Amino acid sequence: MLKVLKFSGSIPISTLKTVNVMRTWPQIITVFAFFIDKVNLQRRDPFEEVPRCFTTADEELNYKRYKLCEEHILREYRIFNGDFNAEDEQLASEYPRMIANLLGVDLDRIEWLKSDIEEKRKMAEAQDEELDKLSKEKDDILKANKDIDAKILEIEKSIETDTTKTREDLEDVNKAIEKLPALKKELDEHIAKLEVEIKAQPCTVEELENLKKEIDVLNNKIDIKAAKVKHAREIKEEYDLKLDEERITNRDMVIKWNMSLMKVIIKMPNLNQLLLPENGFHSKSYFEQLEEMLQMKDTVERQLIADISATKAQLQENIDMKRELKTSIAGKQAEIQKMRQEIETVTKEVEHYELEIDTIKNKQSKMEDELQQKLWELSNSSKLKELKATCDALTEKRNMLEIKRKKTGEKILATFIEVYDIMRKKIEMMVKVGNELEDSVHAATAAVVQKQEKKLQVCRALKEIQVRLTQLQKDDKDSKT
Repeated sequence: MLKVLKFSGSIPISTLKTVNVMRTWPQIITVFAFFIDKVNLQRRDPFEEVPRCFTTADEELNYKRYKLCEEHILREYRIFNGDFNAEDEQLASEYPRMIANLLGVDLDRIEWLKSDIEEKRKMAEAQDEELDKLSKEKDDILKANKDIDAKILEIEKSIETDTTKTREDLEDVNKAIEKLPALKKELDEHIAKLEVEIKAQPCTVEELENLKKEIDVLNNKIDIKAAKVKHAREIKEEYDLKLDEERITNRDMVIKWNMSLMKVIIKMPNLNQLLLPENGFHSKSYFEQLEEMLQMKDTVERQLIADISATKAQLQENIDMKRELKTSIAGKQAEIQKMRQEIETVTKEVEHYELEIDTIKNKQSKMEDELQQKLWELSNSSKLKELKATCDALTEKRNMLEIKRKKTGEKILATFIEVYDIMRKKIEMMVKVGNELEDSVHAATAAVVQKQEKKLQVCRALKEIQVRLTQLQKDDKDSKT
């Protein structure tokens, strides 16, 4: 029974006899599910007892869809039970495409649209990543500019403070050093003069004591001055060390400044002019050059701010363009969907009209054959020929009787003439009816032909609409690519 019902598997009788065993339940449930699906499919089949000739395209489409579904379900049963071959697997994998072809859906077009949308999405993501990268670089540049500005201000303040203090100290030391030789020389000359005077002039003990005291005072002053000179030298050495330390610090800051610009100069070579010299920190020209560098830095900062504003505007423009592209893509997808629906509608109408045209053509062909047969029968009818011959004979007899009436007698022949006229009118009426029948047949044929021509014109117009929609779809595909 299962083979008669086209069950794709096989179940032994022992399994059916041991339904209370748990291991047989999957096969039993499979059989019952098959019975249920078989009953449902047979109930749903509207073409089970109908010959396979369709009056509309919808009936044919429904039948083909039903057959595909039935074959697919049977294949799935075979695959489920392990009783299948490579062809079943291939047909099962091609089932979605077969249904799509039956319904007039272009899967390749859908896949292309999906890939196109995915490509545009990836492009938008890449643009977002690039925007994020540019924003990060902008933030880094702004942060570096702030650090550079703070460092420059710190360097300027430090240089200005140290320079002022160092200059003041150096001036004091230099003044003291410049005075010491003259003072020493003056004291030496005074001491020598006193010694000469002491040797040349006699002096009392008191004077000698006074001179010794003065000499001691002068020696004390010399010692004090020598101590001051020594201290001044110590101060000079101390400030020389500080100056060296400040010079090294300033040099390190300048080197750090130049190194911070190296990476930026790679992208913006025009910033090369902001590099500072790494020596000659005490010269006046260096401070003048530093002032020029600060002015150039302000100019470059303004230019960077303008470039960042332009980049921001370009980023905003790219974002707007991306939004427009998304909107355009959505609009194009809606248009494509609408055009696809219109194409499906027009295709269904064309198929419907083509079926109607085929039906009308068949009816017209049969009608033309029948009319041709009737016309041939009428043209070759022996009765019509006999009637025409009888009419001609009666007309000739009437003419003869008319002549005879004139010769023999008016009253008797008038009766015969009246009888002949009645018969001639009847026969003429029959001939007229035959001619009218022939004319009506010709008129009906012409009307059918005219109606057929109108429907053919409608079909041609529908064909032109379908061709135009196909061209529009092709143009839309070309514009997408």
